Amino acid sequence: MERRSFTTRRRAFMLSATAGLFVPVNAHAQKRLRIGALIIVPLDWLAAHPVWIAFLGALRTYGWNEGNNLEIIMRGTGGDQRKVPAAADELMSTGVELLLAFDTPSTEALLQRTRTVPIVFAPIADPVAAGLVSSLARPGGNATGLSNDLTDLNIKYIEFSRELVPDLRRLAVMFNPENQGSASGLHRMKTLAPTFGIEVVPTPVATLEQLEPALAALARERPQVVVVHPAQPISLHTARIAEFAIRHGIAPIGNVSNQVLEGGCLFAYGADPAESFRRVAYYVDRILRGTAPRDLPVELTKLRLTINLATARALNVAVPASLLVRADEVIR
Repeated sequence: MERRSFTTRRRAFMLSATAGLFVPVNAHAQKRLRIGALIIVPLDWLAAHPVWIAFLGALRTYGWNEGNNLEIIMRGTGGDQRKVPAAADELMSTGVELLLAFDTPSTEALLQRTRTVPIVFAPIADPVAAGLVSSLARPGGNATGLSNDLTDLNIKYIEFSRELVPDLRRLAVMFNPENQGSASGLHRMKTLAPTFGIEVVPTPVATLEQLEPALAALARERPQVVVVHPAQPISLHTARIAEFAIRHGIAPIGNVSNQVLEGGCLFAYGADPAESFRRVAYYVDRILRGTAPRDLPVELTKLRLTINLATARALNVAVPASLLVRADEVIR
């Protein structure tokens, strides 16, 4: 089990165990607030990643300073989703006052273990369908955070893909069937794509051992486009998937901008990871200052389009000017 702990102190607040609120205490008394993070990706990878740096920076703007008034206890699975339950058990044993989850499986695992400790989740797909909240406007429990609009995402995947591949007829979706959010994304795509005359080719990857067979299946099926879900273990290997796809004339597309910046996908349409993590810091601040998660609506992420012209050249794909002008970022 991967472990990491970041420590800080804060003089002004302590947790009221009965009311669930932070109240002022004597200036001489000190209470170190402790939050826990359940992470599927390797902890060393996350600690150095711009999204985590953005999160810590946003916390500082709200007055929560690493090394001064906050302890962040992290438990990770090294990219293996099936180790999430054990990591969740270990994290819960630390007695933290707030929990962070950055994907659907982690949020599910934490909610199965507590209905009292506040949980903030980073952008996940359809938390209502996954049963994590009652509704976006009224979460109704101890969890809230950010969500992606799967219907809008999948429509845009199809729309942008057809502009880049005008004769698009077959589209693969590399997804994790054991991840509720990823499975929901596939379901939405299978519902929408036929209305555009597009056949969906499901390509499941639940474990790292399944990745190479999935790539071999792509080579056999020969779809024109493959949607690379940001679920683990898929996302950690976006660069490998994109390189394989490009070599076989398949256009890889992603959900988050770093799948273009770091992974080489043709384009990505989805949340800006760094901005999303800044918003997670906002939720953390509100809850640490006494707001209940049920009173903080789930926020839909702002979506952005990132296009990689180097990948377009490798695929011999012409990117229309009409699409370029709509892009939030273009990698040349």
